[in-house]
Amino acid sequence: MNTNEIIDPARPWIRDPRDDLRKMQWIETMFNPMGETGKSHFTRAWTFMFMGRLLMYFVPMFAVSVLSLAGLKAGFLTKPVALGVISFPAMLLPFLVFGLLTEFTSFVAHMRRLAEAKRPTWLAVLVLVPLVLAMAGFLGGTMIGTQGYQMRQDYVAAKETLKAEPENKEAKRIVAQGRQRGMERMIRMERRRKVDPPTELEMAASTGQQIAGIAWALASLPVMLWTLFYVARLPNGGRGRLYSGSEELPDDLDAGAVGTA
Repeated sequence: MNTNEIIDPARPWIRDPRDDLRKMQWIETMFNPMGETGKSHFTRAWTFMFMGRLLMYFVPMFAVSVLSLAGLKAGFLTKPVALGVISFPAMLLPFLVFGLLTEFTSFVAHMRRLAEAKRPTWLAVLVLVPLVLAMAGFLGGTMIGTQGYQMRQDYVAAKETLKAEPENKEAKRIVAQGRQRGMERMIRMERRRKVDPPTELEMAASTGQQIAGIAWALASLPVMLWTLFYVARLPNGGRGRLYSGSEELPDDLDAGAVGTA
């Protein structure tokens, strides 16, 4: 039943017993998709996942920048670490692992929140859309990278052909096309940096990672807004108005009632 009793003296804004943060069950909230989670418990779990990702990405990058400015050698932190066909700077490996783990835990938390609010739990798949699009972007990017590698090889071969056959029309066409696509600039940059030309696998993986990152970032924004302005504001029990705080149920319901959407 509705009550004006203070549930948590440290958090007087909590007016629904199901939002009592002292009874937060982290393991259940993040790893058991079959249960239900109240509004405040969901918000706390989601905030933990979001802030964890944010800190694991920006703190290492900021720290490495400061160390480099201080004259310390931090190259081992930026050295790429191969994970199958992809590579990540060593300092961002915790971010990668935590990010993949929280894709699953976020899905579980959304399922539980939607179930508690009497909404269709299949809507939780929306939180996986950025990951799916990132995977699709990576696959598409690898194909683009492979094509780019072949174009580079054709460009280099055509330049060699023009040395022996200055009037070769096909070689001229390939060279002109390659210059339009920045092949010459890429080769000059490699020579300036004194690095070996990328292999086909390296170019494919690099392009795939770039497109995957863009796809993930663009898709994550609308999903985040959906979480903040809809899922996190659904009323406990499925009855009442969308609200960002912990409010009492309508007068005709008690705190344990099951409502309808």
